[in-house]
Amino acid sequence: MNVSDRKKLLTALTVFIAVGGTFLPAIADHAAWRKQMDEGASALKSGNYPSAVESLNRALAESVSDEDRATTLNDLGLVYDAMKSREQAQKYYSDSIALKRKVLGNDSYALVPTLNNLASSYLAEKRFDEAISVIIVVNTLIEKNKGDMEPALSVSLNRLAGAYQATKKYKEAADALTKSLAIAKKNFGEQSPPVAVIQNNLALAKRFLGEASEADKLYKDSLNIREKALGGDSLEVASNLNTMALNFREQNKFEEAEPLLRRSLDIVKKAPSATPQQKVAALKNLALVERELGSSDKAKPLYEEALSMQESSFGDYDASLIDTLSDMGQMYQELDEYPNAKKVYERALSICDRVGSSAGVMRLKVLDRLEDTYRQTDDLEGAIKLNDQIRGDLEGTTERTDNKLLAKKLNDMAMLYKQQGSLEKAETFLKQALTVDEKRSEKSTPESGIYLNNLARVYEQLGKFEEAKKLYQTVIEIRTHQDGAESSEVAAAMRHYASVLRALKQPNEAEVLEKKAEKIEESAGE
Repeated sequence: MNVSDRKKLLTALTVFIAVGGTFLPAIADHAAWRKQMDEGASALKSGNYPSAVESLNRALAESVSDEDRATTLNDLGLVYDAMKSREQAQKYYSDSIALKRKVLGNDSYALVPTLNNLASSYLAEKRFDEAISVIIVVNTLIEKNKGDMEPALSVSLNRLAGAYQATKKYKEAADALTKSLAIAKKNFGEQSPPVAVIQNNLALAKRFLGEASEADKLYKDSLNIREKALGGDSLEVASNLNTMALNFREQNKFEEAEPLLRRSLDIVKKAPSATPQQKVAALKNLALVERELGSSDKAKPLYEEALSMQESSFGDYDASLIDTLSDMGQMYQELDEYPNAKKVYERALSICDRVGSSAGVMRLKVLDRLEDTYRQTDDLEGAIKLNDQIRGDLEGTTERTDNKLLAKKLNDMAMLYKQQGSLEKAETFLKQALTVDEKRSEKSTPESGIYLNNLARVYEQLGKFEEAKKLYQTVIEIRTHQDGAESSEVAAAMRHYASVLRALKQPNEAEVLEKKAEKIEESAGE
């Protein structure tokens, strides 16, 4: 090696040491990487996703370290998530996480942002179990790196609880929210708005767990915080009043729910930032509780105002009108205004037809209610035609929810034929209802008890007393298991069973059953 070559090598080594072991070309590459990353971020922010992908792919090619590559892969995941290409997004997130673990270790806090992005992608697809697994890892990392009272842990626990509730794991949700609440109180204070949010979420979990009184206390505490922090006329207060009212409604405490919903409506109507959707929801919530109180006449102007607001805001054929019209139809039925009920149901159906397949579930609900209106007005032929139409839409489906409705419609058809005096047809449809019901559940359902009881009544009228006897025995077993041995439902089935025993000339056994039924009824009336 000549002198000139030695000088060049020495110069190169000096530069290498000065920049921490990176040759000058690497600095240029890193700068180029950063430039492409910035361009990708800008394109993502503006919604130009193809440009964002192009820039980030160039950044990936320019990256000189695993850390840079991990960051680029994460950002590519964000772009594909924005494009709703979830599978591709999740692949990029997973690759980013694997690289970060390789470079930084399994316990690095730097894993948290990408893990959170992966969880969000799973949640967007309603893949709750996968999201739960990821969020649990996030929480472990937060605790290891920041401690068990870190504010970020409170947020993540709240998110975990939402995923648990989506999978009906209400106990796990309540546990996560209880811990989240303790962290929030310590960091933000017991009277802070974040605490109110978590209390509301915890109250929901408590409601699902059947702990209504505990939920009520949490809602009240949350309301007090929001009133002090945000003022009594804030939309957050209106939302709190609504959830409190819902808790009361679920306990059949409609008198306590009504003033809360009325106050909520007053707030929403006055709030400049309230949306038409919020105003419509407030009107309909109050209308519903008025109906539950037996004051359907008070609900009428509320529904009319809600409908008028929807029409002016969204047009005469918006899908949101379907639900309002359907509820109005039920209200008119309660008021015995059957022509008006038919009119609004038929309008709802015309909107369903215009909206298309996305209104399929609502269309079935409207048809079901319209059929009931025909039955109430003794138009049995009209009701039968509608029943045929509904079953035609449902038959051949495999979804449990659809099978539940199909079984109900078969039972309804049986009752229509029974009302007409066509007992053999009623028998046929009830047997079909039971067959469909068995497909959706291996265990006896509340509905199967109803269908068996109806079939037993038909057998009684047909004089098939032995068949009726066996069915009533099964009905009593189902109702005892579902409602309790001392329930009025069991007593009613016993009385029907006793009448069959008398028809079979077994008066002693009938008398024993009647006495049992009488004892249950007396106990229930006390």
